[in-house]
Amino acid sequence: MKLNGIMGTGTGKLGSSIFAVNSGEQIVRQYQPTVANPSTEGQVEQRSKLKLMSQLAAAMALVIAFRKEGMKSSRNLFISKNIGLVTVNEETASINLPAIQLTPGTTSIPAVTATRNGSTSIDVALAADASKTCARVVYVAMKKTADGALQYLDSAVVETAGASGTFAGTLAFTGDEVVVYAYGIKDLTANASAIYANYGVTSGTQIASLVASRSFSSSDFAFTKTVGLQLAAQ
Repeated sequence: MKLNGIMGTGTGKLGSSIFAVNSGEQIVRQYQPTVANPSTEGQVEQRSKLKLMSQLAAAMALVIAFRKEGMKSSRNLFISKNIGLVTVNEETASINLPAIQLTPGTTSIPAVTATRNGSTSIDVALAADASKTCARVVYVAMKKTADGALQYLDSAVVETAGASGTFAGTLAFTGDEVVVYAYGIKDLTANASAIYANYGVTSGTQIASLVASRSFSSSDFAFTKTVGLQLAAQ
């Protein structure tokens, strides 16, 4: 306990009493060692959601195409964008994996299709003409491990719309359960294609790196929403 001034007022804890001074008056209250339960149902649920989203952010860090905004990192923006997809049942959090958004885009693109090509690759494409909304498409494959976690598998950038604007491509495949994601990139300026060509981008990991470093300016490029598809183990 600390005594203050000539009146002998004090602040601090003495035994079971708490001493404080308010407007020059000595106030004494009883110490309450038992506080309200910090683990309310809502708090437990939110922690479960954040834990799952942190795990996903770590697993998908190589391909998250979010640009840092002020004090918000690309990781935090990814979590904010997707945490609403998480549901909690008896403290166990789960998420609809194909619904995850790798980009902040709002423009929809057609569904992604994925077909096994033997045991080592997946043929991917968009189900309809996507050339109306984007100039190229990024595909990402995430492997689902035995413990339910995600692991980066492969990614590719397809710049040719092909038949019916489907942007067909190929991704590596291991026979495990895989989630395939696709999103489009739209050129906003005449200089955008030249900027893109200068970097010689061929994968989603390079896209994510260039977006994070702001080398891909939001004034030159726009991203669509991400669409996903879960492919069962072979």
